[in-house]
Amino acid sequence: MKRCSKCLEEKPVSEFCKARNGFGPWCKPCHASHARNYRQTQSAKDAITRYRQKPKWHFAHASMNKTYNRRYPDKRAARRALDKAVSRGKIIKPTNCESCNKQAKIIEGHHFLGYAWENRYTVQWLCNACHRSAHAITQLPVLA
Repeated sequence: MKRCSKCLEEKPVSEFCKARNGFGPWCKPCHASHARNYRQTQSAKDAITRYRQKPKWHFAHASMNKTYNRRYPDKRAARRALDKAVSRGKIIKPTNCESCNKQAKIIEGHHFLGYAWENRYTVQWLCNACHRSAHAITQLPVLA
């Protein structure tokens, strides 16, 4: 058992994040809360911006994108076609999620029929949470 120095509760060691010298001073929920609050601050956003301006970051992401695009050309083509159609006004992007009907800042197109060329414009407009759950449902692990 270990005491969290933030919430002062006694919890099992498994509830603490690992650190170099054993376990950190905060339990996982307190650590997550602190990280969530910090990411909202301007100093965190500035740090992320500075990090993303480094050549090392650009090189790593460019090579990952190149590998991904070579591996999944159908996905890239379908996404680009949909993006172009939306930007040209050929397809109107809604402001509400089609699954939960919640208005969201970012609405994503879910290619629920696949990425084949004939299905490139057949999408379901979902918020991020619904889009993630839709992919989680379609990518269930196969039991052997």
